Amino acid sequence: MHASILAKVAIAAGLTLILVGCLVSETAILDVKTGKARPLKDGGYIACPADSETGADDCQKLTVQYMQDRSYHFLAEDEAPSILRFRRIGRRGYVVQSREDDQEYAYYYGAGDASRMTLTMMICQELPQDLRRGLIDRGDLSVDGEDHDICTVKSVRGLVDAAKAYHQGRVQSDEPISMELMRSETE
Repeated sequence: MHASILAKVAIAAGLTLILVGCLVSETAILDVKTGKARPLKDGGYIACPADSETGADDCQKLTVQYMQDRSYHFLAEDEAPSILRFRRIGRRGYVVQSREDDQEYAYYYGAGDASRMTLTMMICQELPQDLRRGLIDRGDLSVDGEDHDICTVKSVRGLVDAAKAYHQGRVQSDEPISMELMRSETE
């Protein structure tokens, strides 16, 4: 299963992040045309679980670089880069596609601006039941198992609709990752 740099931050913090049930795809849903938003500045960021009990040991420094192919590379020391694409879905709201190495693509909801972003892994079971059923019925999402153990995104429309549920507050997650541009980069 996918273990991006951001997921590793959550796991290192001891959060109960369950990667089973997250929205995934074997092929990219966002590409150079559909995932070209540029919400972040290049530079050094600190990524931490967004809960109030997080300590400095739970955080990870990242270098974020916007590439010519309109993707971002998130680089952490001694780690392969995670490649992310952003698509704007509303004011300060984004759907985010992440891939590391040859793993499946995983999807996040992102909220923020050029110097601060909160990323929440989108979880199939957290989506409102009516939305999830509609996405499945339209062919925008497929699930394996009654418990929605594996939820595969099939279209940009399905991905955007899922992210909009987070953006509109219809879905609440306990375990987002907060990224902030380090002060030395903003001064």
